[in-house]
Parts: sequence; C-alpha cells; structure tokens
Amino acid sequence: MSELFLKAAPRVRAPLNQQLAPLVYVVMIFAAQAAARSGAPAYGVIAQCLILVMLLAQAAFDADDKIRRLCLALALVPLVGILNAGLTLGAFDPFVETLIVEATWLAGAVVAARYLALGREQLGLSLGDEPDSMLACVPLTVAGPVLGLAGYVLLQPSPALDLLAYPLWAALPLAALALFVGFVEIVILYGVLLPACRPVLGDWAGAAYVAWLLCLLRLGPLTWQYGSLTFFEGLLLGWLVLKMRNIYGAGLAHGLALLSFFAASAMLGR
Repeated sequence: MSELFLKAAPRVRAPLNQQLAPLVYVVMIFAAQAAARSGAPAYGVIAQCLILVMLLAQAAFDADDKIRRLCLALALVPLVGILNAGLTLGAFDPFVETLIVEATWLAGAVVAARYLALGREQLGLSLGDEPDSMLACVPLTVAGPVLGLAGYVLLQPSPALDLLAYPLWAALPLAALALFVGFVEIVILYGVLLPACRPVLGDWAGAAYVAWLLCLLRLGPLTWQYGSLTFFEGLLLGWLVLKMRNIYGAGLAHGLALLSFFAASAMLGR
C-alpha cells in the first residue's frame, strides 16, 4: 500500500518553468484573499472567480499532464474562498455556515479526486502496513492541542459560544464540528493537493507549498506571529503525512488543534 502512495507522486521535480505556474497562482490567491477580507471584499471575490476560471482552463488545455492535475487540485482553494464570501451575509448561524462550506468543499474534492483517479492509497486513506511509521502519529497528535492553544494566545479572539452557559452535551456539536472541519481540510490539502504538488515541486517543497495554502485559509486573522504558527503547523502536518503515508494522524492532530482553539476561545475569552 505504501508503494502505491509513492508511485502516485514521484519525487522527481518538474523543470523550473513548470514550477513557476503554482507559485504565480499562490501569489494571486494571496492577493485575492487579502482583498476579500479587507475593505474591498467584492473585488476579492471577483478576483477569486477569475483565478478559478484560469485554473480550470489550464487544467483542461495545458499540454503537461502534471500541471493539469495540479491546476485542477489547486482550484479547490479559490472555490472555498468564494463559498466563504457567499455565506457571510448573516443568513445562517456561523456554525451552520461552516458546515455548509466544508461539506460543499469536500464534495468538490471528491469530484477532483475522481477525475484525478486518486484511490484510497493515493489519498492517504489507507492505514498502511508499517508499524514504525504509525508511531509518528503520537507526537503530532499531542502537538495538536498545543498548537490550538498557542493560536488562541496569539489571537485572543472573542468567543463565538459561551460553553460555560450551556450544559456539557451542548459542547458536543462544537467538538464534532471542529474534528470534521479539521479532517476535511486535511483530506483536501494533504490528500488531494499534496499528491498533485509533489510531481511538480518535490516532496518537501510541495509540503511547504501546501503549508502556505493553509496560511491563506487563515488569512482573516493573520498576523505574522499567527501566520508563522500556521505555517509551522502545516509543515508539521506535511511531515506526518509523508512519514506515515496516510492522513489519519494529521487529520486527528489538526482537528484537535481546532477543537482546543474553539474551546479556549469559548471558555477563556470572556
């Protein structure tokens, strides 16, 4: 099974001119995300729509198969930005909005994975057969809550929910949502995008690229301290995925990081 994971993403890097395309796109996505979350949200959404069209067009017509695959996977990033912008009108509860966005994003990832012919092993959904690699899950899973609490200390966000004002059972949906969001982000970023990045950028440059995309998803509250923490978390998650050759440990760690962040915000940010 682990051999299939490696075959899905060769370690040979593409030529430099092919590596420039994903770098250009990530700069464009950064500019669009920054505009969408600043004083010009309409311009940001228009820019993300244009980037999405450009990515899909290159995925359809580029002569290089590796670039076509990467562009199709990368199209999931502006897609979630457009979804987030469309659900910031106050029509839904924030938790319902999050559930709608993540479920729609996951559906798009399923379509992309089917088109790219990614099976369970290539997506990192197979447990594998190497016990020593499974032990790598332990330190990063423990690091998840630590990273979440560090993120709370850096941002000091206002609580979205006062957990202390509700019975214990009311906190269970929040925990389930945090774990669901964490796992969806890992499936998309490290199950779909990382295998598409590795043939073009290589293993560790691909992991760094995906870590930067994780930063873009957190661009709203981004400060250089929180951005550095998110990038470090992304690299750590990438290391775990490459080491274990599956995404389960990274998904659990990322979900626990989000859960500890939300819980600290609700219980301490009063």
